[in-house]
Amino acid sequence: MASPKPGKNTRRIRHRLLTRLNERLDRVELDYKAQTATLRPKSVLIAVASAFALYAAIFGVAFYAWHVHNVNYATFERLVWIVMIPCSVVGAIVYLIGSNRRQYDIEQRLKHRIRNYEGSNGLIWKLEPLITDLGLADAASSELIRLSAAGDIDGIDAKDYCNLVQRIFAALDQQSSQVITSETFNAVDSALRG
Repeated sequence: MASPKPGKNTRRIRHRLLTRLNERLDRVELDYKAQTATLRPKSVLIAVASAFALYAAIFGVAFYAWHVHNVNYATFERLVWIVMIPCSVVGAIVYLIGSNRRQYDIEQRLKHRIRNYEGSNGLIWKLEPLITDLGLADAASSELIRLSAAGDIDGIDAKDYCNLVQRIFAALDQQSSQVITSETFNAVDSALRG
């Protein structure tokens, strides 16, 4: 099949590339932000609950000490206010640990999928002409291209990979003035078929 001429039938070129990418990559599965967005509320809730539990325990002990007259009111008052800071720090640490632990599971699942997409020959490095034509080339994408070409799948960061794939899909979806040349189309089309 003859390839479209540069500058003409831009929508058709974009549509065909988008179709090929959709056949090869699962756009929804590689949406890192959507997969990690559901983790934040749960992590925040656990962090607030742990900070509250610690504060409630310390407050309870201090209140009991004040109630049985082991501590005067001024000391009890200072203790209640000062204890808020360490409890907040504990809550922040619990949030960071819990959030990172949940993200780790998602990243491992994505790494497995990336291994399947990349295969033994790599995939992202074959899309380099398209990435350049769409103006998506930056430090992260060039590192991904280098790692993909070298076959170093374990070195690929799942978040960067997903972000690049989403940016490629978004750039192909929108009608922009960036022209995809026929050489780029042919190179990417043959790479996505094979």
